[in-house]
Amino acid sequence: MVHSLTFNNFKHPQAGILPAYQRALNQGQHKFDQVVFPTPDQQRDVARVLNDSSNFTHAADTAIEQVRKPRKLGRSPRLIFRGMLGTNRRLPDLINAFHQVYRSFPKAKLVIQGYFTDRKLEQSLKKTVKDLRLDDAVEFANYAPNAEIYRNATVFINASDNEAFGISMLESMSHGVPVVAYQVPYSSNNLVKNNVNGLLVKNQTPNQLAKAVIRLLGNSKQYEKLSRGAIDTAKHFSQEHLVKEWQGVFND
Repeated sequence: MVHSLTFNNFKHPQAGILPAYQRALNQGQHKFDQVVFPTPDQQRDVARVLNDSSNFTHAADTAIEQVRKPRKLGRSPRLIFRGMLGTNRRLPDLINAFHQVYRSFPKAKLVIQGYFTDRKLEQSLKKTVKDLRLDDAVEFANYAPNAEIYRNATVFINASDNEAFGISMLESMSHGVPVVAYQVPYSSNNLVKNNVNGLLVKNQTPNQLAKAVIRLLGNSKQYEKLSRGAIDTAKHFSQEHLVKEWQGVFND
């Protein structure tokens, strides 16, 4: 199972495969029975740059145990992001976008949960939060395996420049929490669908990300529609669906 992105440059797959995946994907005589990708788009793109992709397939790599009920907008919006906190997450964009949201919704909060891959990045972000006087509105939370962060969330906000799939976004949807995210491969359309279970921002700037969040927080009817769409998406990734997909992989 290939969970992460495999390219040297995800925007230009023809630039080649990351060294860590070279041996596995350029299989030669040591060929796997199947190489499984989380989305058909990633399977297609990797196949385009390799000579032999005859044993490539795709299947979901996660399942949702329990789906909650759709949500309604509250008076104190709580934006969340959960995941590995590296440079590809564009966390400065996340904070700058939230700064604009905070001006329109002074009761809003942002919780960023995860583990930093770079100490300097962590220090820089916390300085930005302080400089913008958002100390009381932005929380950096340690990663926890439970789903507590989703219980009081309003929107999952994501400024990442790439996603192999987006497990945390799917988890948020299972709680009825819509996603507002940059439009990137491979989560866009495979998971996050514009105006169905979230909003996709094509022009990837903090300003446009903030505008999308502000529009959503100001439109209860649209919010409830996207919350219902998020629940419907999560239902598609049930444990039964996961088992069925993987039975197909093993039976090929």
